Amino acid sequence: MNYSRGIWLAALSFALLQRACGQGFVNLDFESTTLAPGGAPTTVSASSAFPGWTVLFNTTSQSSVLYNYTASGDSSVTLLAGGSNSPIPVYDGSFSAMLFAGASGDPSLTQTGLVPSDAESLRFYIYFGGTTYFSVSLNGQAIRIAALQPLALNSYNLIGGDISQFAGQVATLQITSVYPTTPHLIGGGGGGEVYPIGIDDIQFSSSPVPEPGVLSLLGISLIILSPRIRRHDF
Repeated sequence: MNYSRGIWLAALSFALLQRACGQGFVNLDFESTTLAPGGAPTTVSASSAFPGWTVLFNTTSQSSVLYNYTASGDSSVTLLAGGSNSPIPVYDGSFSAMLFAGASGDPSLTQTGLVPSDAESLRFYIYFGGTTYFSVSLNGQAIRIAALQPLALNSYNLIGGDISQFAGQVATLQITSVYPTTPHLIGGGGGGEVYPIGIDDIQFSSSPVPEPGVLSLLGISLIILSPRIRRHDF
C-alpha cells in the first residue's frame, strides 16, 4: 500500500514539474503591465512594467526600469507607454519595449518558456531609429535574423529567424541591445550615434522564414542616418 502510494506521489510530482517547466511564454506583446498608458516619464519596478520577463544589464538582474523615457548615454530598458513623452512610438496596443546599450552594459529582456511544438520561426516588430546593434538567442544560441519586409527608418519592421530546432522544448529567449563592437546582420553601419531599438508583438510562428536575401541586406544602408529621438535626463 505504502509502495503504491509512493509511486503515485512520485508520478504526480513529476507531472507537476513538467507542467511548471513547460509553461508557454507570456506577455510577448508587453500589454500585461499593471501601469497606465500615456504617463509622465518616471522609474518603475521591472516586475510591474514587464511581467513574465527578467531585465538584465549584461548578466546582472535589474529591479527597476524606465517608464516612457530614456536617459542619454546610459543603458536602459524602457516600457514605452505612448503619448507626448514617449521617446519613440508604441507599435501596437498601449505599450512596447525599448532597449538601449550604454555605459552600464548590454540590456536584455529574457524569459524561459515552452516553444510551441509547431514553431518554425520567431518573429517580432523592431523599431529602427538609426544605427542599431542587437542580438536574439534561444538557450544562448544566436538566431540568424532576416528582414521579412523592406526595412524603413523611424518605423517598426517585421523581422524573424528560424527556431525550428527548438520546437517543443523549454528554452530561454533573450533579446539584447548590443554596444557597437560587431554589427548585427540587419543593424549596423559606419560610426555615428547608436540608437535604441523598440520591440513589440513577439510571436512563435508555424511559418518558416525565407532564406536571407535582398531584404536583409537593405538594412545595412537604411538605418545609418536618422533624426535624434526624444530623450529626458533626470
